Amino acid sequence: MSFLRKLFGGDPDTHRRNADALFERGSFGEAKLAYEKARDALPDHRRAEREPLTERIDACRDGIARVRLEQGRAYRAQGELELAAEELRGALEVAASPDIAETALTVLDDLDRVQVQQANRKVTLTRDERIAILAGSWYEEQASEYAEYGDEFFDALLALDDERFDAARDGFASVLASAEAPVYVILEHAKACTLAGDSEAAVAGYQRFLDALPDGAGGDRRLGAHLQIGALHSLGGDQEAALDAFQRAVEDFPDDYRPYFALGQQLRLAQAPAEALEVLELALDRGGSSPDWSLLEEIGLTCAGLDQGARATELLEDVLKRFVDRGDAFVPPRTSWALAALYERQGRLDRAADVWRMLADGGPEHDRARAHGEAGRLLAAIGLDDEARRMLKRGLVLAPEDGPLREDLTSKLAALAS
Repeated sequence: MSFLRKLFGGDPDTHRRNADALFERGSFGEAKLAYEKARDALPDHRRAEREPLTERIDACRDGIARVRLEQGRAYRAQGELELAAEELRGALEVAASPDIAETALTVLDDLDRVQVQQANRKVTLTRDERIAILAGSWYEEQASEYAEYGDEFFDALLALDDERFDAARDGFASVLASAEAPVYVILEHAKACTLAGDSEAAVAGYQRFLDALPDGAGGDRRLGAHLQIGALHSLGGDQEAALDAFQRAVEDFPDDYRPYFALGQQLRLAQAPAEALEVLELALDRGGSSPDWSLLEEIGLTCAGLDQGARATELLEDVLKRFVDRGDAFVPPRTSWALAALYERQGRLDRAADVWRMLADGGPEHDRARAHGEAGRLLAAIGLDDEARRMLKRGLVLAPEDGPLREDLTSKLAALAS
């Protein structure tokens, strides 16, 4: 093993210093690669340092995700919807933080809705037809309330639908100023504030909506308000307020797995993995006979962080199997990265190489060159030199012209030739 580490590793302290400098400059992609090299180069007696490096890698992933999320929003504002979707999918794939991923997914879902609407508008929908389409998802009490408002409300609603978020926010605020007993219009205003980037007003709006709801009313809208409050606090860096919001969601929906899932994720982010696992187990108990794959992934990642390797492997294998069984070209990156690391730690280098090969074909596009390199490294370690060369050469084709990744792939190829 020491020979392999010498061949494929390097000095972890040098890699770490390089990574820290890159991170401070905001070069999150290069920093992530350097932190990964530092982690992989650690000798066995420094294994305890792997977790802090993994946290730095996750911070890099979140940095990349935030940049791509903002770029996606900018493209959307410019009307470049395809480019926006590409950036948002990239943010979703790379994000380590569930809250950033959820934000990217929310914006992406909204973008998909806009694209469908634009396609529909080729048929030139009337104002009433557009309102009728939107009304298809309303609760009965929600529709009854909206029927009491005039054109000003529906103008704001269509502005929200057209992504004119500031206009929608101001329109709903004007309706709220004169409404006698508002409930769901408060939620519409909070949504507009969220999309307009006014987090403080959004949090206040979601809480006002919860306070206005009759006991037991609101269904998924009620739960969504709790979760949005928690997510906005988390994104704003207020971990304690986020935990409080998710705890209130659990108390309000004790039989639904989703608030436990959100609370467990937040506890892991708050560096409380043991407590996170307890809460995530409660989510699993409420997740039904076929729980959502993202819940299994979260439990698997938490178990891996607690050195419960056998359970983590079992859960993450289950997640990956779901995608393989349905012939999905996409493979979930967080699951795959963690599972490959577990296999390698267990000495199952052939299985680790298989996962990296899957990532090379179906993982995040920006990470496929590295995936080829990791697969090549492992194939070489088990003596499959020809296959290793093939993977490394394909990785070089995909790698940026300059940078540490190309140098790493080149050095691995040179090692095979010697």
